[in-house]
Amino acid sequence: MDQYLKPCRSFSAHFTVAALAAVMLMPAAVLAQGMADPTRPQTGVLAGASATAAGLQGAVLQSTLISGKHAEAIISGTLVQVGGRYGDAVVLKISSEEVVLRTAAGLQTLRLFPGIEPRAVDIRPTALSNESRQVKSK
Repeated sequence: MDQYLKPCRSFSAHFTVAALAAVMLMPAAVLAQGMADPTRPQTGVLAGASATAAGLQGAVLQSTLISGKHAEAIISGTLVQVGGRYGDAVVLKISSEEVVLRTAAGLQTLRLFPGIEPRAVDIRPTALSNESRQVKSK
């Protein structure tokens, strides 16, 4: 009969260790709840409808989708197309990096990466001196 009780004793030991580990890890789970989620959208993005109602203030260009002649953009969680509307604004142009909107106040440009301006870079190879072209052989 002992042969049948040994697995039961082993199970009891494993269960005890697992229960202890769960109790020890519980404070880590509780502390993790206070941490900010880095993948969560910005505050203005979560308020999509209220940003639309308030006009373009706080509007965020999240993405542009361009395929052939078809172009769409996501502004604060709302999908728009050229000629469509975002709040009181009309979408005039969608490019890979920006969306141009016409409002009662005039034109407004939303940039995908605000504060980062594209610039031309010279990628032509530079002339190397004869000394650097020579391979040293020993």
